[in-house]
Amino acid sequence: MRTFLIGLVTIGGLLLVGGLLFPGLSPQDAPAAELPNPLIDYDGFAKEAVTALQTRESRRVTEEDFIKMSQDPQTVVLDARSAEMYKLLHVKGAVNLAFPDVTAEELAKVIPTKETRVLIYCNNNFKNAEKAFPLKRTIASLNLHTYNVLHNYGYTNVYELKPLLDRNTTKIEFAGLEAELDKLASAPKTIDELKSQVAAAQWTTEEALQNPQIDPKGFLREVKLVQKVRELRRISEEDFIAMSQDPETIVLDARSAAMYKLLHVKGAVNLTFPDVTEEALAKVIPTKETRVLIYCNNNFKNAPIAFAPKNLRASLNIHTFTVLHNYGYKNVYELKPLLDRETTGIAFEGTEVDAAQQQAEAK
Repeated sequence: MRTFLIGLVTIGGLLLVGGLLFPGLSPQDAPAAELPNPLIDYDGFAKEAVTALQTRESRRVTEEDFIKMSQDPQTVVLDARSAEMYKLLHVKGAVNLAFPDVTAEELAKVIPTKETRVLIYCNNNFKNAEKAFPLKRTIASLNLHTYNVLHNYGYTNVYELKPLLDRNTTKIEFAGLEAELDKLASAPKTIDELKSQVAAAQWTTEEALQNPQIDPKGFLREVKLVQKVRELRRISEEDFIAMSQDPETIVLDARSAAMYKLLHVKGAVNLTFPDVTEEALAKVIPTKETRVLIYCNNNFKNAPIAFAPKNLRASLNIHTFTVLHNYGYKNVYELKPLLDRETTGIAFEGTEVDAAQQQAEAK
């Protein structure tokens, strides 16, 4: 089964609007109204997004201020990219908490208090670092989602690196595998090479501050657009199972690789949310017309490790649905209900399932 499961964003919507934006959706495709999930609140998310992004602009800082703030031992530099990208290259001193793993408990482990000053950065802050910092669409920038989610959880002393900087000339220091390799080859060997490095450094702060890779207004427009149509694409447990059995359907899981390995819907493919780019999506979803099913932490209870619940306005489905829409994937369906991991008809696989089977066989 070529299914990929993604935690999807839910959108309150009108059938007429859904028909216009998703032409293939007929009235009988609309989900049953009684599918409550108290752990996902898209309308609340949409309102919060407006508030968060209004305060965000005054919290975007220059390269110089970012460096100065980061030197304060009481400040936390947070990297919300995937663990794999963090290990490859990250701002020196930053701590990693991958976006899909953000919960109240995990945030408390890396940020001492909600008053602690937090600095964030993302893929769209650095050019010339294609492997570790592949660029995302301007309205899908990870900073936009991270700032919003931190605001959801009550962290209001958050600052975001604003400019688009050249990885090779920025004064910000890096650590990780790429940084170690760079040290071996970075020293200029000739006067011409030295002059070339100096010339490259003329990327001015003023120019870089007009970061063309992050579009907060476009993000808010997308949030409102998705809000109008998403509700029509939320489906019941039965429909989710039936759709997932279609070999042309992709079930996408956007949680972290570690949580996916622990437990995931059987047949789902993993593309962790921070790693979503045009190229990465094309590798797992054949076309933009392909039907995609998504699910997230807030769809399953009684699985506290693999599906640790998030704030209802920070549900991964919300962010995943929105980003898929950003990238032009309009045939997306989201698992709507909150289900019991122990009694649901949805099949799972992963190390948790393997361990349970081994225990059963040993009895």
